[in-house]
Amino acid sequence: MSFWGSLIESPSIPIYDYHLRNMRKRLVECKRSRVFKYVYDNWLKDYKEMFVFAWTDKRRNFGNRTTNRVESQHANLKRYVEDRSSLDRIVGCVRDIVETQFGEIRKTFRESIEKTMKHHKHPMFQHLLGKVSHKALDLLHGEAIRRLDVLERFNSSCGCQMWLRYIRMYEPGLTGSTIW
Repeated sequence: MSFWGSLIESPSIPIYDYHLRNMRKRLVECKRSRVFKYVYDNWLKDYKEMFVFAWTDKRRNFGNRTTNRVESQHANLKRYVEDRSSLDRIVGCVRDIVETQFGEIRKTFRESIEKTMKHHKHPMFQHLLGKVSHKALDLLHGEAIRRLDVLERFNSSCGCQMWLRYIRMYEPGLTGSTIW
């Protein structure tokens, strides 16, 4: 299974060929050449372009590599549609499902913007509150924590050189001014 996973997740065709040779070699060594023949003849030879990353990543898929979301929505639609429903009824069901889901998405997004988490009340986030999601604020908060950890590990020294100029200050009781 690990050879299969590596083969499927191959990011390029040369790497796919490399993993294919490794899988074949391993299955032949284990006296399972019939397994390789079956997998190759029934899946890889004709259908690899449909599920191997080397090919699927060349198409705009927004990172979706499975049909689970489509299958889930199909099952959802089947709950609403009765046997021998008219096209008009099916279209109405699809519209109702989409409107319901859109309402739920808007509600959760609104809650995410309106509700302020304790760690988001930092002054650094004041201009972002109510304008970006909690996820975005969490990412920024995590980055700020990581930066502080780095500074603490290096004794609050970032390696930068800070240039200061001399300031003349008048102190009562002293003649003239003092350079700081």
